[in-house]
Amino acid sequence: MKNVVFMLALATVFGSSILYGQIEKGSWEMSVAGTFGSYSLSTNGNDGESTSLVSIAARPGYYVIDGLSIEPELYWTAIEDELPIFNIAANVSYTFRVAESGVSPFLLAGYGVGNGIPIFQRLIFRSSDEMDVSVLNVGGGVKFFVTTSVALRAEYRFQQFNQDEDSFETTANWHTILLGFSVFL
Repeated sequence: MKNVVFMLALATVFGSSILYGQIEKGSWEMSVAGTFGSYSLSTNGNDGESTSLVSIAARPGYYVIDGLSIEPELYWTAIEDELPIFNIAANVSYTFRVAESGVSPFLLAGYGVGNGIPIFQRLIFRSSDEMDVSVLNVGGGVKFFVTTSVALRAEYRFQQFNQDEDSFETTANWHTILLGFSVFL
């Protein structure tokens, strides 16, 4: 099923005529990516219960000049029978327009805070009741415009999570690929 969805997305992107997105000063970009899954743990050969989770990353972006946007980001994870986990970041992104192309590469950098450090690329538990986990975001990617107002978004991101508590410091470095879409207003 994943292969079918991937092939349909590629056919849409490469089968489209050349489209240009609205990456000009004063325009807005709303981006969303999400995951749904479950996990279980086994101990000494005994299977544990399965637990469901959902994660959503939402980013409204405002272009302050052509190509340069400010993108605050909220990353929210809900896990069955647990308190939610949040990361909030202020990102800055620059999108390059490629002449005669519906593909626009971009670079991103930002900093934020949260209450969880991911394990196995998922925020699966809170590491604090405070927003005291710092989050550094650096990355880049490509926006594939399928219309002038909609783009598929593929992104590589390096993230560093850091928490310093009572002379005990935890740092986690992540290399992640994010897939989602953007709507331009």
